[in-house]
Amino acid sequence: MHSLKTASETTEMAKTDPTMSEDAPMQAKAHSLDTYWGRVRSFQQRMNPLLLFATRTEIESAKEVAALADAGNWSALRSRGVTEEMLQSKVLLRDASVNHSNGNVLHPLFRLAAFAPVNIPICAGMLLTAPTAANSVFWQWVNQTYNAAFNYANGNRLDDEKQKEEKKTDVLKGYSAAVFVSVGLAVGLNCWLKNLNARPWVQRILQGTIPFTAVAGANVANVFLMRGHECISVLTQLSVIYGCLNVGLPMAVGIFPSTVKIAASELEPQFHDLKDSDGTPVTHVIFNRGV
Repeated sequence: MHSLKTASETTEMAKTDPTMSEDAPMQAKAHSLDTYWGRVRSFQQRMNPLLLFATRTEIESAKEVAALADAGNWSALRSRGVTEEMLQSKVLLRDASVNHSNGNVLHPLFRLAAFAPVNIPICAGMLLTAPTAANSVFWQWVNQTYNAAFNYANGNRLDDEKQKEEKKTDVLKGYSAAVFVSVGLAVGLNCWLKNLNARPWVQRILQGTIPFTAVAGANVANVFLMRGHECISVLTQLSVIYGCLNVGLPMAVGIFPSTVKIAASELEPQFHDLKDSDGTPVTHVIFNRGV
């Protein structure tokens, strides 16, 4: 029997076997995307802020190399002097810098590597600034604006023109709802907290939860607005299914009586000569057949 070999093992063999060195497959990604932890490590790599310093030329070069790997053109990669380590570095840069649906280079602020660095000052602004109405409005607006722009930049771009317009409308609706809800919750909860007769330490704890409550509320509103039609569709389907079961099941079960009377003589011999407690012969038995 022939044993199966991984891409790295095949590459090692290619170094010693000149007959297969040109077309031997290479391992394009450092971690397997077929496992959960492999995907986690892959995303961790893409969040490296150092990737933001790559130039446009380097990203375009990475796209070319990654495209050859996607096509399985290993001989072309080797003719360029690309090693497996170099390939993994290029593929990582491509994955971290490009929208996968259309291949366009993402603005640095909207790449995964920028998500944590950008959100740190936003979170600091929401938590550390004075809880005034102006500060609440400003930082909640900044947070929702960045999140909406990030999601839009990384979204699918293969839709037709009609779908693109519908998607833009959905994004604007979701963005508007998220800003309205987050700002409303932040301002409203701050006003409520000022009038709350509680100990200072309790107020400090509650004050720290307000930004997160506002963000969570905005996310809930965003989901319902962006995916509301899907929720309605699912609820409609579930209602139809429930109605069919609720109506159909009793009609099907009701075809036969649940309590059945049968002559003892029609049963097995051990039931033919039975008598009740008074000594009266049992001529019929009654049983419940269940559902």
